[in-house]
Amino acid sequence: MKSKTKEELERYNTQGRLGDIRGRPNSDDLAKVEKDVKDLIKSMK
Repeated sequence: MKSKTKEELERYNTQGRLGDIRGRPNSDDLAKVEKDVKDLIKSMK
């Protein structure tokens, strides 16, 4: 398998289907995931 160049990887991080994901996940993203998981667990009780 051919390894990706730095330019190819940069393009994946900035132009992929999720948009620009540089610097992700950040602390806000992780806090939202934590809250969502806690809410899900509570709803299952």
